Amino acid sequence: MDRPISEMNTKELFCALTGEYGVVKQAYVQKVFRKYKALHGEYADLAEMVKAALSGELGDLDEE
Repeated sequence: MDRPISEMNTKELFCALTGEYGVVKQAYVQKVFRKYKALHGEYADLAEMVKAALSGELGDLDEE
């Protein structure tokens, strides 16, 4: 899949999360998933979580 994460829908993001599109995309979506949960105390739609990360709402994804 050559499509950027920012253009993926929820189904594609789930596939990325499971590693279907490679370890780099998988690691990124996992970081977004964990950081969103840490900041908001709950999960949201994967597309919403990625949008929050891309907008800077989640801050630096490398900081735990």
